[in-house]
Amino acid sequence: MALIVRKEKKTPGAQAATTPESRGRSLYYSLLLHAALITVFVVGIEWKSSTVIAPASAPQVMNATAVDAKQVADEVKKLKSADEESKRREAERQAEAVRKVKEEEQKLARLKEEQAAAKKQKEAENRRLEEERKQLEIEKEHAAAAKAKAEADKKKVEEEAKRAAEAEQKRQAEAKAQAEAERKQREEEAKKKAEEEKRKAEAAKAEAALQEAMAQEEAEQTAAAQAQADATAIQRYIARLTAAVAAGFVYPPGLPPGLKCMLFVRVIPGGDVVEARVVQSSGNPVFDRQAETAVRKASPLPMPEDPRLANQLREFNFLFDPGS
Repeated sequence: MALIVRKEKKTPGAQAATTPESRGRSLYYSLLLHAALITVFVVGIEWKSSTVIAPASAPQVMNATAVDAKQVADEVKKLKSADEESKRREAERQAEAVRKVKEEEQKLARLKEEQAAAKKQKEAENRRLEEERKQLEIEKEHAAAAKAKAEADKKKVEEEAKRAAEAEQKRQAEAKAQAEAERKQREEEAKKKAEEEKRKAEAAKAEAALQEAMAQEEAEQTAAAQAQADATAIQRYIARLTAAVAAGFVYPPGLPPGLKCMLFVRVIPGGDVVEARVVQSSGNPVFDRQAETAVRKASPLPMPEDPRLANQLREFNFLFDPGS
């Protein structure tokens, strides 16, 4: 009888589902099956050695055969020895199988522990990652909120700065406009003042010119009147001088009547003649020399009492005409 052991291919899922308890039961049943098969094998051998089965078609003939008891005993002993050896080997195999099962169980236990530890570690890692993810989400939310707040604050600051700049620009424009208006007003006032001063100056100048003209005219009138008066007075003194000079003049005999000449006379205070000379000749030298002599003989000449007129007569020209 042949022993056929079918090895079934287990799927990873089925193998993973096998527990140490189920494997122990399977090994136990396998050992019992082997023991039963060995017993049947031994019994079958003994039965074969003592029983002869005749073919069904042949007539059964009973032949008695003598069996040697010693041979049977030896055979039985060999069978027993083989059976014991087989049992020993089976026991060793079973012990080895049990040992291997225990090793597998220990490995499985260690693997389960490692898997449990790995699972715990993975769960812890997953929890840590989840916490980190949540913390990262929170930080992202905080960062987004901070960014939004910063942008809002920045926008607010920019708007305030813009409003302040616009206000400052408006203030500067108003100040510039006011300064320009004040400058124009000052310029207008200065222009008006300058025009007023110019007008006043022109008026004052015109008034001064008028006063000056009036004064000049008055002075000229006065001077003219004075000059006229002086001329009249000087003419009177010239007439007196002429008379004084003519009184000492001796008309040379043989000279034609009607001769006359222009004399330049210079006197000092008191009327003394220091110079007398003809500046426009009569045409007759004798008459001219006689006229100069007559002037010197009339010294000191009669002078006006007015010092101004006397000063005017310090040097003078007069026409000497003894026949006038």
